[in-house]
Amino acid sequence: AANLPRIDYLGGTAHILLEPQSTNKLTQSETFSTWENVFVLLTSTNIVAPDGSNSVIKMSSSNLVAREHKIAIDTDTNNATDTIFAKMGEVRFIYNRRRRRTGSWQFVIFDLQEGVVAANNYPSGVAYPKITYYGNGWYRCEVYYNGLDDAQTGWGLSEGNNQAFTPTNTTDGLYIWGAQQEDLSFATSYIPTSASAVTRIADVANNSG
Repeated sequence: AANLPRIDYLGGTAHILLEPQSTNKLTQSETFSTWENVFVLLTSTNIVAPDGSNSVIKMSSSNLVAREHKIAIDTDTNNATDTIFAKMGEVRFIYNRRRRRTGSWQFVIFDLQEGVVAANNYPSGVAYPKITYYGNGWYRCEVYYNGLDDAQTGWGLSEGNNQAFTPTNTTDGLYIWGAQQEDLSFATSYIPTSASAVTRIADVANNSG
């Protein structure tokens, strides 16, 4: 709401959240209904999301073929930061890949059990990953990408060593919520979207001393 400060409790100490203007370019950031579906099932759950809602999606495989199992969407080739909130289910690892037209397939893999970046096989200076714990099993997985030449970004199931996944059933998966892509070198707080991109204006504090 206007003229009401946002309070950030991440890190255990409350402080006023002051952020620059930013736009979440990814539409359907919670339902993923307009995203390309590549061999995955997206199922609504009663799992509690980081914002306290019940808008969490479980991502599992739709068949038993050994290949990528992901959701993907096209935006542009700008340098940008991709983020998603993810929670381990039966599957421990989630990967992100902003496709490059040259070279071999690249990926960043996040370990949702240990809360670490498990792998980053992009060339030096291209991908800068980070993972942050938000409580209740939720992590925010973040990658800043520099100098890409293809518009697609995707999040998918991983076994921990690459972007390929070999499922044994169509029920095992992990939980996702709140995807974001913004033209900054770092992630700002989550901006929900539905039918179109959404911009949050910059925070300003007057007479703060």
